[in-house]
Amino acid sequence: GAAESDAAQDELGALLKDGDCSEKKLRASLERLAFQAHEAAAATQAGDWKPAAITEDTLKIEFAQLDAKGQRLDWAGKVIEAIRHRAGLLQSEDGKKFQFTYRFQEFLAGGYLADKDAWERDHRREEARGQMPPFAQRAAALFDPAGYWRNVITWAAGIRAHVKGDLGDLRDLVHELCQAPVQPEALARRQLVFAADLVREVRFRDLLELSWGKETVGDLRSQLLALLKSTASPKEFPLKERAEVASQLGWVHDPREGVAPRPRPGKKDQPDLLWSPVIEPDDFIMGGNTPYQDNLQFTHRLQHPFRVAVYPVTVAQFELFIQDGGYRRKGLWTKAG
Repeated sequence: GAAESDAAQDELGALLKDGDCSEKKLRASLERLAFQAHEAAAATQAGDWKPAAITEDTLKIEFAQLDAKGQRLDWAGKVIEAIRHRAGLLQSEDGKKFQFTYRFQEFLAGGYLADKDAWERDHRREEARGQMPPFAQRAAALFDPAGYWRNVITWAAGIRAHVKGDLGDLRDLVHELCQAPVQPEALARRQLVFAADLVREVRFRDLLELSWGKETVGDLRSQLLALLKSTASPKEFPLKERAEVASQLGWVHDPREGVAPRPRPGKKDQPDLLWSPVIEPDDFIMGGNTPYQDNLQFTHRLQHPFRVAVYPVTVAQFELFIQDGGYRRKGLWTKAG
């Protein structure tokens, strides 16, 4: 309960004081462990995501390095137990293998990816001096079609933008994700959908005000639009994913006719609806492979010609209806509603 959690927190504070270790250093260590565990388990993950296992020895060696009084393994063991009982951050069934609780692995791994100093310190042997890849390149290189790194990258981008106050890193990450060729291949389209998700992570107008912000968002918009115009078959580019691309385009100002309000200087804006050709009265077959009203299929007769909007009504268009008092105007409604 709360009393046990408070006691564990007091115990951890006392341990850190004894080892002359700050909470900031401990957190950085946990973030590194989470990233390493996530990275090590990437090749074995299939289907449902689950936290990776970390051995007790790995934790002890990592935490012992934080102890300024001799890297004591027994001190490290006590830190493990205190963390384990502090809000349940670490869990273990046998005390030998540990896991981060639920999605904490991704959150902490994202913290490590976002920490420029920690990354450079741990990877300086792999890169020549002055050639360390920036955050956007590091994050984009991790993206995979299966989405295993998606939450880690999202957390990292959010930390860079909202905690560090560096929207430029998020802008550059969107730019990197847009470098894939425009084609209905799974990795390319999922990178673009993810890039649009990242744009939604921040205030759209703030991103546009950055140097190269408009150009970056414009590139993303063009890429999404080109993808929608693809003539790939539903097998190559499933309709569900095509609809997802169209939805993401709406978040970066869809430029297509029929999806936005139509400005009218000096007057109220109007929905810019794009209509299909007239559909004449005729018979058509309804139904499929499952029964409907005791029939698998039946013929229905259209009595009047009609047209239908090419695209579903957008939020911006429907907002004009609300602003114009559409729900209050009785002439627009039948008695049945």
